[in-house]
Amino acid sequence: METPYLISGKNLMTTPYPEGLWIVDGIFRIGRKRLSLITGEPGSGKSTLSHQLAVAVAKGIPFLARETVKSDVLIWQTEEEPADLQVSLKRLGYDHERDGEITAFNGSPSENTLLHLHQALDARPNVRLVLIETLDALLKMEDSNSNTAARVAFDKFDEQVGQHFNLRTCFVGLCYENKKKSANKWTAASGATTISGRADGSISVEVVSQFDDRRVLSTRTRHGRSIPPTYLNFEPSTGISTLGQRVEEEKKANAEKSKEHIEEQILTYFANHPDTSYNDDCAAAITGRDKNKDKVFARLLRSGRLVKIGKGVKGSKGVYRLSESIPVESLSEVAA
Repeated sequence: METPYLISGKNLMTTPYPEGLWIVDGIFRIGRKRLSLITGEPGSGKSTLSHQLAVAVAKGIPFLARETVKSDVLIWQTEEEPADLQVSLKRLGYDHERDGEITAFNGSPSENTLLHLHQALDARPNVRLVLIETLDALLKMEDSNSNTAARVAFDKFDEQVGQHFNLRTCFVGLCYENKKKSANKWTAASGATTISGRADGSISVEVVSQFDDRRVLSTRTRHGRSIPPTYLNFEPSTGISTLGQRVEEEKKANAEKSKEHIEEQILTYFANHPDTSYNDDCAAAITGRDKNKDKVFARLLRSGRLVKIGKGVKGSKGVYRLSESIPVESLSEVAA
């Protein structure tokens, strides 16, 4: 008895499934039922980045240092005024006569439906990228925090739109990011975990803190090449963001600077206070994390830049001084 909803092992292994075409290499691809996401808190730059993505694909130029496939783009947005979108596309250098066609939704809220999206794609067979802003506004989930409601909404999207166009179109939805920070960007999208769980790939954009206005971007993909947390360099005159220093690299650089500062303090201290102790005197007088102070102090002893005077036994505390090879005068100038 045949069961049409099952596939045999033979058919699974011999069916010539089309390879997913990367519309943005290693990040967003065509040929998969799953939507992809751009997530971030309000004001983090999701829209600006999505406009850059749209123009990059329309031109066929790299986006975030990744190659793109030139094609038409549909911006299914309900938050931007056409005039504001025009300003953004002009700033990004979009040329409607030479580049791929960019079409934008300009209907009423009642026309922001899956049916109208289906009709728009039917009429535009060359669209390879659809940007949906926002995903929640289109899917109209009854409860965005409910996994059941999210599954129903995603199944409806697949039934009415996805399965008809996913072999030629990549769908990228913009949605808000969870206020609760998480290292796992698969759960970055605000609301039900199903929203992130159903994503084929995602870009997360976040502001570092209320005291640091820099943006950090990271990506996650199921089969692509992820971008680790990386600072974005934004050029206001063009509206273009490029990848800057990786967050981990900055942390390492800052840690090294901190150790260099501690080293300078230790050497300066013993230049001005020879034959004093480390724990009771020097460590208490300089700034920095105790763990780092101890590591730097031990390194200075191993390298011979500090020498120990006294055995450090009970009743005879170990004290230290600079090696004679270090010019005391220069360290005194630093201290001054």
